[in-house]
Amino acid sequence: MTGSDPDRLAGAGEALRRLSVTTGSTQLVDEACAHLVHHCGFGRAVLSRVEAETWRPWVAHFGDAHRDGAWFGRWIDQPIALDERMVEAEVFTARRPAVVTDTEQSRVHRPIIIDAGRSLSYAVAPVVVDGRVVGFFHADHAVSGRRTGGLDRDVLGAFAQGFGFAYERLMLAERLQAEQEKLRLALASTQRLFAAPASMVELSGDAPEVPAESRQPRMSRGGATPTVADLTDREKEVLELLAVGATNAQIAERLVVSGSTVKSHVRHILRKLGAVNRAQAVAHHLGLAPVSPLR
Repeated sequence: MTGSDPDRLAGAGEALRRLSVTTGSTQLVDEACAHLVHHCGFGRAVLSRVEAETWRPWVAHFGDAHRDGAWFGRWIDQPIALDERMVEAEVFTARRPAVVTDTEQSRVHRPIIIDAGRSLSYAVAPVVVDGRVVGFFHADHAVSGRRTGGLDRDVLGAFAQGFGFAYERLMLAERLQAEQEKLRLALASTQRLFAAPASMVELSGDAPEVPAESRQPRMSRGGATPTVADLTDREKEVLELLAVGATNAQIAERLVVSGSTVKSHVRHILRKLGAVNRAQAVAHHLGLAPVSPLR
């Protein structure tokens, strides 16, 4: 789709309408770039996460006429510094979309933009969730030779804003659902305890001794009780997924990492929180928290 200005804007409206009825954050992320290509008139689009002063390419979609996307796989989850000289740093700070009309004459991250992606020009827009820039959308007209301009910037900006609203809404709903499920399980466990015969409930002092190291939370540096704040950003992502019942395989697929990497993250989480199992680690996650960055 190329189309006139009204056609492009109408296409963006249709894409946002489709986003509004998405039922889960995973589906929203998976389909966003396809909406930009099929409804908003771009040749290809990329969604990246923003974390720790870097942006990390995450999901992409290439139009039917531009299927040469093999290069993108090498860039998935690779950190690219938010260099203050680059347009992405400006978009991050100002929280508004921008357009690069000539990549050869602008400061861009050449390895991915020019060398790998062969982009002549592109638009970039911030994804804002809970008042923070948590991602970028990049879009252009692929290798067609068509230049990206002001209309592309405005269409991408409107789409990114709608995506941010939809993502925040879904994440809040999913967090609430997870908390309700944890409450349901806790109540069910309590009911089973009260329903158990008295002979099955240990009331004497003869119950097996729990090792002291399991009874006392491990202390962090400085003597303070460890909290989720002691975890790295990636470990927090893993803990959030554990809290909603995700398996190692599901976490690996969601974060685009190997299963062994997930196991390593889980071990580190348990060690840092002084937990003996996943259930204890998830207990640190009780209580609604602010919406997290893209994951």
